[in-house]
Amino acid sequence: TIDKHYLSVLQRNQNKIKIYKELDLVACFFQHYIYAFEEFMTREFRDSVIRCGLICERLVNRLAIADQHAEIIQLRNFEDRANRLMNILSNRVGDIHFLISRMKYVYSKRTERGAHDTGAAGILIAKSCISEMPIAYMEYLGTLEEIGYRINSKTELIDLVNATVTVGTTMIVAKSGEPVK
Repeated sequence: TIDKHYLSVLQRNQNKIKIYKELDLVACFFQHYIYAFEEFMTREFRDSVIRCGLICERLVNRLAIADQHAEIIQLRNFEDRANRLMNILSNRVGDIHFLISRMKYVYSKRTERGAHDTGAAGILIAKSCISEMPIAYMEYLGTLEEIGYRINSKTELIDLVNATVTVGTTMIVAKSGEPVK
C-alpha cells in the first residue's frame, strides 16, 4: 500500500514534502497498533491498553498539525487537547464527536490511575480498547479528508486494519436448566 500510493509515485526532482506529510498522517497509527495487537495476543493487557492510549495521542496531535493548530499540542492534558480539537473541527467535521469520544474512552482506560501506575488491565478492558482502534482509525482518515487531505489509500488502509478484526457473538441460553452455548 505504501509503495503503491506513496513511494512508486515519487518523481526524481519532485518536492516530496507533501507525500511524506500524508504518509506520516496515514502511517502514524500502525507503529503502536502493531505493538498493541501483539501485546494483546501475548496477554500483556496493561501494555496493550497503554499502546492504544498512545495511538489516541498520536491521532489528536496529527489532526491538530494537519489542520494547522499546532498550539493544541502545547496543552498538557490529553482531554484538553481532544476537547480543543473537537471545538475547532465541530463546524467542519460532522462526526468528530464520535472520534473524540472514542479516543477519550480509550485514553481514560490508560490513565485511570496514571499510565505507569495502572495495574494490569483485564482482558475485557484490553479487548474493548483494542477493538475501538480500527473504528477510530477509520474515523480519523475520514476526518483528514474532511479537513482537506485526499487519502488515496484510504480503502486499502481500512481493509488492512479490518483484516485484524473478527466479529462474532456468543450467547448463553438456558435450556432445561442447562446453559447452551
